[in-house]
Amino acid sequence: VWWGRYGSISRVAMQRFPANAPVRTARVTLSLSSRFAERIRSPSVRVAALFAFAGIGFAGGNLLLARALTRSEFGLISLWLAVYYLGGALAPWGADGVVNRRRILPEWRLIRRVLFTSVVTAGVAVFVAELLYPFSSVHLALLGFGIVALGVGTVAAAQFQARHRFLTAMSIWQGSNIVLLFVAVGAVLWSDPG
Repeated sequence: VWWGRYGSISRVAMQRFPANAPVRTARVTLSLSSRFAERIRSPSVRVAALFAFAGIGFAGGNLLLARALTRSEFGLISLWLAVYYLGGALAPWGADGVVNRRRILPEWRLIRRVLFTSVVTAGVAVFVAELLYPFSSVHLALLGFGIVALGVGTVAAAQFQARHRFLTAMSIWQGSNIVLLFVAVGAVLWSDPG
């Protein structure tokens, strides 16, 4: 008897009833396809697929932007994105980890704290970016708003993760990468009318 992950198949039974082989093959195929469909519906697989799509969005978005923009424009956008992601990661000041581990309810005290830390981080990032980099006032305003939104979104995603709603959490965390892909497609279409 052969014992596999999903049960046993007797080799003697397979030799005695060769006429049943096509039926048994059909059952095994049906069983494997239903198991595959079951695995695809798994929350872990969905989260992994969303994470992969977000990575493709970030990489593809950057490649498309490199095609649509001049070198100096692409360098400026890449620099802006680096400051944005760094500021957004630092903006919660650890509140996302606390929310995720201790399952703190989203009450006004937490929301005020996260808004405060995100605004302070955005202010520092905008101040440093204004000193060091050639961003326009529009770039700086968008940078500040984006860092606050990313900081608050990170804590919101941690709330969903603490409740084991991983697909929603990953959608919030990785949403900006997917948006980058759509922005890049728009930039390519706008820069190349033909």
